[in-house]
Amino acid sequence: MAYLRYVHDRTLHGVIPVLDTETETMEGAPDPDEINGLYALPLWLAVTLPDELGDRVAIPLRSEEVIEEVRVLLEDEGVTSCWHNAGYDYPALQNLGITIRGGIVDTLEWDVLLFPETRNNRHSIDDICEDFFGIRLPKYKELYSNPNVLPPGHSKPTGKIRDYPDHVAADYACSDTWRGALVLNHHRKLMEDTDLYDASYGPLTTYWDYYWTVEEPHSRALLKMARRGTQIDRSFLEELSRRMEAEEQSCLAKVFRLLGQEINVNSTAQMAHLLFEDFGLTPTRKTGGGAWSVDGESIEDCLTELRAMAASRTITEDDPRLESLTLIVRAKDTGKSRSTFVDGILERLDPADFIQTSYGLARTGRIRSYRPNLTNLPNVSFDEWGIRRAWIPSTNGEEDMLVADYSQLELRILAAFSQDEHMLADIHAGRDLHSASTARSLGIPYEEFEARKKAGDEVAIATRVAMKTCKFADIYGATAVTMARQLSKALKRYVSEEEAAAFQLATRETSPTATQWLAELKAWAAESGFVTTLLGRKRELPGIKSKVSHIRERNERVAGNTPIQGGAADIVKMALLTCDTDSILQRLGWILRMQIHDELVLTGPKRTGPEALERVVYLMEHPFETLGLNPPIPLHVEAKLCSCWADGK
Repeated sequence: MAYLRYVHDRTLHGVIPVLDTETETMEGAPDPDEINGLYALPLWLAVTLPDELGDRVAIPLRSEEVIEEVRVLLEDEGVTSCWHNAGYDYPALQNLGITIRGGIVDTLEWDVLLFPETRNNRHSIDDICEDFFGIRLPKYKELYSNPNVLPPGHSKPTGKIRDYPDHVAADYACSDTWRGALVLNHHRKLMEDTDLYDASYGPLTTYWDYYWTVEEPHSRALLKMARRGTQIDRSFLEELSRRMEAEEQSCLAKVFRLLGQEINVNSTAQMAHLLFEDFGLTPTRKTGGGAWSVDGESIEDCLTELRAMAASRTITEDDPRLESLTLIVRAKDTGKSRSTFVDGILERLDPADFIQTSYGLARTGRIRSYRPNLTNLPNVSFDEWGIRRAWIPSTNGEEDMLVADYSQLELRILAAFSQDEHMLADIHAGRDLHSASTARSLGIPYEEFEARKKAGDEVAIATRVAMKTCKFADIYGATAVTMARQLSKALKRYVSEEEAAAFQLATRETSPTATQWLAELKAWAAESGFVTTLLGRKRELPGIKSKVSHIRERNERVAGNTPIQGGAADIVKMALLTCDTDSILQRLGWILRMQIHDELVLTGPKRTGPEALERVVYLMEHPFETLGLNPPIPLHVEAKLCSCWADGK
């Protein structure tokens, strides 16, 4: 405890201590502690000072007296502490009743910012130290699952730090903070000296500025949001699970009647035999082991092949192969959605029926959700089961849910970067960008197209779907094969590569300046070796000039994708951050529950809902106001008060 007081004193002189917890899994947790800090209980706290690398201390967290000393240190708002993956240690310490209130240096986030392409997106302390310092120390499993290092009283390794002598646990814990101190000292200089690409856009000039202004407070907001979770209607999901299972079994029963036999559609061998021998379809890809693949994409390819045969009248629409494979795909999709988003959610509910999801950063800066991955929920427009109806504001009937989503954010960023005259005119006129480009392609006024669409005109609706699909395929650099597959799925009919290319050409002609900008961007990236986001974050492109085609093409896709996706990430990050810290929303009693894609979900009292909605829309449409900046293009947010997440659209 004296050492903790000494560390506390050193922080008053600007020293940033490096800390790390060693944990065990909490009882009844849905995840083991090593992969999810929400369910980890700290047993040890290791501390190293970056200017005293020879002194490193591991403290067992076994008494309330020691835990209180740790609380005094970490809940001091004036203490800045360093962690590697604070997203793990922050919630783990909260399980001891300790919340880190001072500044948080996360060397994992620093490494992601500085070296997003290094080590194929691996940013563990092991990988960083081996890369920069040539240091490799035993990993957790190499020590605690090592048959040559047995815990006392055991005949085999237990994999649990609790079972090993204190000196073994302490040495291992300190190895992480010692290496963390090396990384802190090395990366700090880089963060302070590395300039953002275009400092003229705002007050942020270096990565150090960017981290403390954007990333650190945003990460803290995500951690608070993850801990809160969202209320789930358990009974709705339980009933939905039964309905989906019945539909899955009904589809399979029809398949078995058509085939004249029962098969296991989850058996790789049986599905391969059915598709490539019984049905005579063409396999499109192999597994790592050399067998023909029957994964979801491969089955979709087979279904596309059958639809192409039906379109060319090689087979009839009622061919049993087409009907049975359509039913198999529906059964498998229904079963996957049920196991992942219905039964999977039910298994993870806490005693109060709340679901917590963790958040992390993709290389574009976008937020991804995991355990469970809510970003993969079916789009609300195509979710016939209404899975999002399970997310509710509360069970007491006194709260509402507020769902606020950016309208066509990525296209607006594309318009801002490219200055495409058609897109800019549509934005300033308040038009739907997909509808406007489709109207131009069809050669009719926007108002006429909208009227046709609302009247259910199949040509208008299908053309808009196709052009929307092609626009995003262009942004993401999809190949002709991928675009044809995406169009087939979107239009629910076979689309050849030739037809996909025609759709793509028509789409490009509706916004020629944007198309030219994307091409010029890739050329510029090939010369500079990087691309940037709105706030100046760089993403290196080490393979942009590679002679290996698939490496070069991947880097070209990243070049076109990152400024748009990264720009959207900058906007949504600042929106979430301002909503989290806004004093007006706090006064009104509204708090953040989730961020999924470009969408923020909050809950609060019904009586203050209208005022909160107005405030959230303002904050999201002016995300850079705290930086003294305006967004580069007018933003539009669609927001709604509702009784469940599904009704927010």
